Amino acid sequence: MNVTHLRYVALVTPEFERSRDFFSEAWGLRDAGIALDGCAFLQTRSGEAFQLALRAGPQRRIERIAFALATPAEVDEAARALERAGVRIVAAPQRLDTPGRGYGVRFLDPDNRCLALSADVAPGPAG
Repeated sequence: MNVTHLRYVALVTPEFERSRDFFSEAWGLRDAGIALDGCAFLQTRSGEAFQLALRAGPQRRIERIAFALATPAEVDEAARALERAGVRIVAAPQRLDTPGRGYGVRFLDPDNRCLALSADVAPGPAG
């Protein structure tokens, strides 16, 4: 599996507005201008559709960490390798509904965190 880069991190927070302000002001992330399922999508100037997704919830937690692969074929290959290794796949390879769309797979790591691998994600506006 040839991961090319970290695509995004998705966090859940009970202090949604405060968290969004913190990442905007302290980290310099900007609103990606995407409204989807009550999430805030923030981005850097990297060209990705977003690098941070925030969602309101009762307890702070990492919801997902997503990594990029070069091609959809690599996503399929990674999914088969993960299944052979006994890794729990939570979303089989498919077209994605996150900003930038693309094609990806989601699975759980040994600590039960959701990880994602994706390819063919449309870039966001360059900053």
